[in-house]
Amino acid sequence: MSEENMVICPDCEARFGMEEDLEEGDITYCPECDAELEVLSVNPPKVKPLEEYEDDDEDMEDFGDEDYDDDEDEEM
Repeated sequence: MSEENMVICPDCEARFGMEEDLEEGDITYCPECDAELEVLSVNPPKVKPLEEYEDDDEDMEDFGDEDYDDDEDEEM
């Protein structure tokens, strides 16, 4: 793989060759730490960690705020 396609994983700092058929916005993986990386640029090749939902707890709170009456289940 040519030196032109080499990127550095932002998580583990491993150097690896980025696949040539990737485009901006595609997802690739670090071969060392399996981190999911988003392709920011292909020329020059740049990647960043894939942003996951950092507020998963807030999203789950939406489900917990619903009024749920346990008494309804007991009557059946």
